[in-house]
Amino acid sequence: MDTDTRRHRQPLTAYILSLRDDMCPHQGDSPWRRLTMAQRGNWVSLAASLITLLVEMNTVFSPGSLPPSEVPVHVSLFVGTYSCIGPMVFFVRRLGLLEECLLLIASAAARVEQRGGDTKTQEAISRIVRRGPRMRRFYVLFGVSTEALVVFYLFRTPVRWASNLMSDS
Repeated sequence: MDTDTRRHRQPLTAYILSLRDDMCPHQGDSPWRRLTMAQRGNWVSLAASLITLLVEMNTVFSPGSLPPSEVPVHVSLFVGTYSCIGPMVFFVRRLGLLEECLLLIASAAARVEQRGGDTKTQEAISRIVRRGPRMRRFYVLFGVSTEALVVFYLFRTPVRWASNLMSDS
């Protein structure tokens, strides 16, 4: 069955396979795609998160480094960075396993779509297929804007611990 026919007859399977293609690198990828693939779930982003975690830990736990009004912002950034490290390790080390899982899910979806099912099942499938690409675009934009805001905030915030050291001498 060719790709166009499969997409027309089995939209959920095609959607799941598009998720797999979106998450896993392939040989013929364009430079832009390779760049976006390298951005999520690689050792560079993991190292950047660890560095951010250490900088924030130093900022939060250094006495007098922050005015009390700014502590919650840095604690939130610290906790958010800490909670992202686990999924990043998962993506760095287990991308092949994730691809295999998506292939198994696509196979199960193909069997459900071939059987047809009742009207409620077909409506649920078409709702997932309609909503899926919008949600994917939303979360990509949300992730990029969050990263941009965090980086902007980190570079905008003056380093106060250095000025405290200077004033002590």
